[in-house]
Amino acid sequence: MKITSFIISALTAFSPVFAAEVDNTILFKAEFEKNSANAVIAKGNPAAAVSKPAEFVKEGVSGDAVRLKPGIRLTFEQKNNVNLNAGTAIFWVRPVDWNPAKPTGGCNWFFGICGIGAEGGRIQVFKHTTPTLMAFVGNKGAMKSLTQGMGYWKQNQWYMIAVTWNEGRTVLYVNGKLVARSNITKAEMPKNTGEVFSLQSTFGTTDFDNVVIYNRVLSMDEMKKLYEKTAPVKK
Repeated sequence: MKITSFIISALTAFSPVFAAEVDNTILFKAEFEKNSANAVIAKGNPAAAVSKPAEFVKEGVSGDAVRLKPGIRLTFEQKNNVNLNAGTAIFWVRPVDWNPAKPTGGCNWFFGICGIGAEGGRIQVFKHTTPTLMAFVGNKGAMKSLTQGMGYWKQNQWYMIAVTWNEGRTVLYVNGKLVARSNITKAEMPKNTGEVFSLQSTFGTTDFDNVVIYNRVLSMDEMKKLYEKTAPVKK
């Protein structure tokens, strides 16, 4: 009996299975370590397609990050990596050469679960020409729009953006805090979203890190704890 207990204790102490629990509701996760844009967790295809060579930089949220300039787009397959019925998409951004608190000459599109031309349903996050963070959830001609002012944002600082969706409600979070929400019916939920989802920075250079997609809606408490757990120390 003592020997059995010792073996179990040893396994618990040294096995990575016991040391860190894996959230099985994660469909996709990309960390951008070791100069790779491919996902480290993916229920579908983990491979990234890159329109042009991407740069990887140090001082990410945790480890390295990917730097995207206008004209560079990372795309991943939606199949099995996204659940349109209910989900949470989280990603970190750091404005590099543009001031997020000021107007820009065009919209800066960050993240999109949609066709390349966003011709159908979509879940998109972007900075408006004004200093406003926006998310679109829904279908062409019937979008739910979630917004928050970016006057407090600063250049070269990391921000965690998250959007959740399910039948009933869609929510936008920044740094673990709920900043906007909207009711959404089953008929209004996004559909015909194409085959890929993408990361890009269409107006200015932006660093991205820790992209995670869940097949469920994270709660406000989970979002707050996740931000507190992963937020980099401000210098």
